[in-house]
Amino acid sequence: MARLIQIMSVTLPSFGQLPIKDNENTFTPWGKDREHHAGQNALDGGFTEKQNPSKLELTLNDTVDIDYYALNIVEDENITIEDSKGGVHMMPRAWCSVPCKPETGEVKIEFMANTSERIQ
Repeated sequence: MARLIQIMSVTLPSFGQLPIKDNENTFTPWGKDREHHAGQNALDGGFTEKQNPSKLELTLNDTVDIDYYALNIVEDENITIEDSKGGVHMMPRAWCSVPCKPETGEVKIEFMANTSERIQ
């Protein structure tokens, strides 16, 4: 699956723009893996599909104005991602899949959604 070159900004409706660190973030759009299944004859084959959710892995700047504990329980948020090429992507109904642990100094967080779309 393709990864975007660089994430410029990430916005959640309930939090606003997140304070992300430069060059330490990845967004993987949703997609499908297709596995080949051979048939009895050459033209009888086919495939099965497995959906891969979209994933957003972020490293946040540790600031006092972000409620990390509230961010850790996010669900049903439409997350907007702007990439370095000017594209805007949305992860509808996203949830926090790997919470951050600010008390340990680790400010990495991960969000997932069943789908994603390029909106600009």
